[in-house]
Amino acid sequence: MRVAFVQNVWFDNLGPIGLAEILERQGHQVRFFLEDRSWVKRIVEWAPHVVALSATTGNHLPMLKMAEIARSAVTPRPVVILGGPHATFFPEVIHHPALDAICRGEGDLALPQFLAEMEGGGLPEKIPNFWIKKDGVILKNEIGPLVVNLDDIPFPRRTPLYSEYRFRRNYPVKTTVSSRGCPFGCIYCYNNIYKKMVRGKGPYVRRRSVSHLMEELLYLHKTYGFRSLEILDDIFTMDKAWTLDFAREYARKIRLPYAVLSSPGFLDPEIIEALKDSNCQWIAFGIENGDENIRRTILKKPFLNEDYRELAGMIKKAGIRIQTFNMVGLPGETVEKAMETVRLNQEIRADYAWCSMVQPYPGTELAEICLKQGLLREEDLEWGGIASKSIYDQGMIQNEEGASLSNLQKLFPLMVWFPALEPLFRLLIRLPPNPLFRYVHQATLGWQVKRRGKIRLLETLEIYRRFARHY
Repeated sequence: MRVAFVQNVWFDNLGPIGLAEILERQGHQVRFFLEDRSWVKRIVEWAPHVVALSATTGNHLPMLKMAEIARSAVTPRPVVILGGPHATFFPEVIHHPALDAICRGEGDLALPQFLAEMEGGGLPEKIPNFWIKKDGVILKNEIGPLVVNLDDIPFPRRTPLYSEYRFRRNYPVKTTVSSRGCPFGCIYCYNNIYKKMVRGKGPYVRRRSVSHLMEELLYLHKTYGFRSLEILDDIFTMDKAWTLDFAREYARKIRLPYAVLSSPGFLDPEIIEALKDSNCQWIAFGIENGDENIRRTILKKPFLNEDYRELAGMIKKAGIRIQTFNMVGLPGETVEKAMETVRLNQEIRADYAWCSMVQPYPGTELAEICLKQGLLREEDLEWGGIASKSIYDQGMIQNEEGASLSNLQKLFPLMVWFPALEPLFRLLIRLPPNPLFRYVHQATLGWQVKRRGKIRLLETLEIYRRFARHY
């Protein structure tokens, strides 16, 4: 069976490339089609039996548009399946006319089973995780068990993607994950909802063995090469013994620069020193807001400012660079309140301070709070509303200083890098939002991508050409 994975973003989407590996081992032919001028012509020529898409909330509208195009252009008409976070949390998307089925939650077990039964003829009706549209009726199956042992999942060789797109094959930064699940319960994140959805289906937080992860990294290094590595676990250092074991193996076998995400409470001097010795050059963590009362009581992130000062001090002492994640535009937030977040980043000497606009996605506790306070309308949370604004553009929450906060978000890294220019920045953020500030934001983000990934100038320009419209 020919299976086409379609996506509108030019990066290694780890969910689909992992599924592609499983399906190839099942005997299916798999190809990727990234949105460009020729993708429709090429997918029509290949005539897949199945078109699979993965969408996040906020990116679902362009993905549904691609589903519509593929469904109408390919002959005979393919079966169109949507998976990923949007299908998981908003299964009502099954009613979209371009879709035949959706897959909720993990697809590692469900999608191969779905395709195996499809080969017998027609759409299967009783596959866990799947909602199926059949004869005008929506058949709803419950979410099945989680994959308990992540080593049972083969690591992706990425051949279906890289054989089609040299840009992705030659991209000098490779990404991977070593775990699934997050121990925190932040109110702006879907982790809380998903934990409830899969309760009783298996352990929520799971981790690959060091040997399984190293097998993948050695394969990527030998087959494609990379200059740096991004390990995208929510909290990479959750298990101290595992982290120390990984650091030893990575230092011995690869030792190329890499970056991880962590948090206060999951790092100590011994872990940080081991990461440094294995050539970890960046550690990222979320601050979110510089007002610890807001962070702890509203966002439900249980850390004090002193925790971040202590963590940053340990990381800086080891000679590792720091990236932080921040957000502005919370209910009632003013420019003065947002400046507390800027100043905390200045104080800990963040090497790059990522900042986004708060987006209260439907179903999250944050969205419910905003609705109750009259800061959002129900229509803001419908498909058009949540896709019409970007976390890099302007917030959805009604705020008297929303325009200034949107400008502050775009200038945030510069404000952290150059604290002496605060009077100038205060004047700039009071100007009307304008394209220049968007370009400044893209430039600072591009500079961070370049230096963190050891990327050359021409490569950076090519990355900008591919990615600018998403930021």
